[in-house]
Amino acid sequence: MTSHDLIEAAAELLNRFSRPATEQDPKVVWQEVLAWLVQKTNAAGGWLRLPTPASLTVTQGALDKASLTHLASWTSEVELTRDSEAEIRQVADLRLLCMVTRNDNLQPTALVALGFAVNEMPTEEAGAHLQAALQALSTIMRQASALENTQLRLSRFQHLYEVGQAISSTLDLDQVLKQSTERVTEVLRAEASTLMLIDEATRELVFKISAGPAEAILREQRMPIDKGIAGWVATHGEPIIISDVTSDNRFYIQIDHMSGFRTRSIMAIPLQVKGKTIGVIEVINKVGGGSFTADDEQWLSILSPLIAAAIDNARLFSALRDEHDRIILAEEQVRHELARDLHDGPAQILAALILNIDMARRQLAIGPEKMATELNFLDSLAQQANQEVRDLLFGLRPLALESHGLTTALTQLAERQGSHSKYKIHLDVMDVADKMIDPRVANTLFVIAQEALNNVQKHADARNVWLKLKSSAEVLWVEVSDDGVGFNVPLVDASYSQRGSFGLLNMRERARLIDARTTIVSPPPGAATGAQVRVEVPMERARRVI
Repeated sequence: MTSHDLIEAAAELLNRFSRPATEQDPKVVWQEVLAWLVQKTNAAGGWLRLPTPASLTVTQGALDKASLTHLASWTSEVELTRDSEAEIRQVADLRLLCMVTRNDNLQPTALVALGFAVNEMPTEEAGAHLQAALQALSTIMRQASALENTQLRLSRFQHLYEVGQAISSTLDLDQVLKQSTERVTEVLRAEASTLMLIDEATRELVFKISAGPAEAILREQRMPIDKGIAGWVATHGEPIIISDVTSDNRFYIQIDHMSGFRTRSIMAIPLQVKGKTIGVIEVINKVGGGSFTADDEQWLSILSPLIAAAIDNARLFSALRDEHDRIILAEEQVRHELARDLHDGPAQILAALILNIDMARRQLAIGPEKMATELNFLDSLAQQANQEVRDLLFGLRPLALESHGLTTALTQLAERQGSHSKYKIHLDVMDVADKMIDPRVANTLFVIAQEALNNVQKHADARNVWLKLKSSAEVLWVEVSDDGVGFNVPLVDASYSQRGSFGLLNMRERARLIDARTTIVSPPPGAATGAQVRVEVPMERARRVI
């Protein structure tokens, strides 16, 4: 082959392979280039080596062992130098035209050699033209790859925006989880994905949503938080990529046994809100094989805070809605009890009073001398009605609480309850600085103590009740204890929806609104029977803001 023919081949090379270089896998293109060059130049043989990303060596035609050994040695030389010029090397009966392409950092991207008989060897100038064509082709491939990566990144950022919009458009927790896992599976081209949330009470990971073949089987399944790759991510708060789970001893194969799904590779990212891990999102098995990449991890790491925030918002909304429902139920209960108390107390007395006034009017016409007895009876009914109305008003909001403070209000509460109860109230209230207590805190503690005493009167069958108000440098607390029959606290908590009574629940909800901690036990510590309600308010919360 003449040098002129080789120069034409160099020009034709670019025309022929420029488009495939932008559309096909570079490995495939380089192998096709080698085969075409061997045929076009009538070379005795050709040799190709691609150093990255995974080493590949290809031989075409007839190259003897000495030539292959020499080319292997040349590869080491190329990696140590930055020379990009074509070389002609004599090896036995062949002359090798050796060419190398490099990237912007002068690292070799492809090594190509063509073997010619001595009498067919083109000039070094012609070799330089072919070298330049190969370098241009390599540059096209790299630019096409860079463009593809840029387009992929833009596409992923578009998906990121769409996922963010989708999960922020609803406060339904299940919908947030479903949309998140479906889009993550699609964008990262995974066979399956799972979103697990941490159950703090049991220290378990709960499979809330799964996308993939095992979706129905895995939903709501649980695994210990210290097991599996997901457990490691949950406890360490760090992302991880595992290319081959069989080589990682953290892999929890029991989930595969349960679902029938075969896991090969995993990428897991923690879901965190304000530095606290609330769950883990996993993507499993890259479609087409291979492993998840650093770009995949970066994209999911950007998305995961959005998913975590959406989950947290949905939870807060759900808690707010539940609290709203509980407040409505509590208000209904208060109205019902107030209506019952008015009906059974003042309303009955007023009805009797009206009836006796009518009888007194008749008695006045028949025998005025008996009016004194009738008027005394009417006076007693009026006094009784007045007292019961006062008791109701005290129960709703005692004036003593506003005018004299919590200590006086609790003292009056104990006196009123003790005057018409079969148990004895032991009052132990220290002289707290009532003026320094936040009115909302004082009112809440009073209402909780009142509710606790009402529960004792209705259910405890107690002989003694202890009402305490104490404070320390850290907390202000109220405690109501009794020596009655007691009750099963977990069972009562679990049966509110059936019982239609919300006493303990109301106490806890009221306490939570003032950042207090409620402890309800039965029996009290050191006692054989009875129950105890204790509410502790941090002193910084209990103090009145001046």
